[in-house]
Amino acid sequence: MERFAQFIGVLTREKECCEALLAQSRKKKEALTQNDVTAIEAITAIELDLIQSMTDVEQERLAQTRRIAEDLGCPFEELTIHKMIELADEAEAEKLLQLWGELGGILEEQLRLNMLNNGLIEAQLSYIDYMINVTTTPSTLTNSYTASGGAPIAESRLKFFDHQI
Repeated sequence: MERFAQFIGVLTREKECCEALLAQSRKKKEALTQNDVTAIEAITAIELDLIQSMTDVEQERLAQTRRIAEDLGCPFEELTIHKMIELADEAEAEKLLQLWGELGGILEEQLRLNMLNNGLIEAQLSYIDYMINVTTTPSTLTNSYTASGGAPIAESRLKFFDHQI
């Protein structure tokens, strides 16, 4: 029947893009844990290219889905992967089912890594914020005295910026 051959080709390319993005996310996790800013920058540039490729392939997938829906005389919104598997011949159904499972696993792992990488980035941003506050906040002055009547020893921190009123 081969009705789904082009769709399978597009879905295969989409899976390959997702695998490439997942590989970059794994590299980004390592770069984040090692604070390798240069690697993070390079990975982000590659990710942007991959996302553009995925957008292009997704547009192709939607066009193929519309074509199949028209061929079947079924509304585009109702044509799911399950319906395609049901209507495909045995070989195409097997390939669609395989791709659907593989894509699901890849996307699940991508989501997990995105959450992990987001947490690593948030931790680094919190640390950076803390360090900025430590270096820019003036030490507090107190108007209390010690038991012997002297002034308490002020916390001495090196400040890069003067704060004047």
